[in-house]
Amino acid sequence: MLSNSYITNKVKVLLGIEDTTLYDARLEILVAGAISKLENEGIENDFVETDNLAMDYLICVSYQVALDLNLDIDLQTFYVQYITRVNTLRCSKKAKQS
Repeated sequence: MLSNSYITNKVKVLLGIEDTTLYDARLEILVAGAISKLENEGIENDFVETDNLAMDYLICVSYQVALDLNLDIDLQTFYVQYITRVNTLRCSKKAKQS
């Protein structure tokens, strides 16, 4: 399982958040919320850092955090990436269960 601190650090990189003193406490809450949302959508955080699918999971979390922060980024492109990654993660889960 990826730790929340690991996920938060990767979200900062993906979203280009450099001045983290303004965002750290907020990011912790938003990352936890994004993880919970993904769990409710059937995507459990059962990845390890070396897992290729972990990067897809991080992109999904980053998209939700970007929405919550209302960042001035291309959300349409990020949304397409999110949908693609969620579908990939769901399909990989089904394949593992079979």
